[in-house]
Amino acid sequence: SSQLPAPGDPCYKWPADLLKPDITFYLQVPRIVKRGGLDEAHRYLRVVEVVKRMDPPVVMLNETFCNATLPNVIRLRHLIKDMIGERFPHIRFTNPNAI
Repeated sequence: SSQLPAPGDPCYKWPADLLKPDITFYLQVPRIVKRGGLDEAHRYLRVVEVVKRMDPPVVMLNETFCNATLPNVIRLRHLIKDMIGERFPHIRFTNPNAI
């Protein structure tokens, strides 16, 4: 099996000719392994590892964020505030618990 490039490899950097996002989310949900068996499960774990190595960093969200409940929305607002609040002072995050 092939190995992933080492963390810090240029392949994990955002392309210089593309506009870099301020924040990127990856929703990690459990996979149901059917026909693919172990190969499919291994491929999924490799994708997760690649996402973890990306630069700029990607916010990994697990399956608890799949439901748009009030607590999940509040948690997402806190994540966004923590990630981009300083770069965007014109956005008001005075009460991230409010909807």
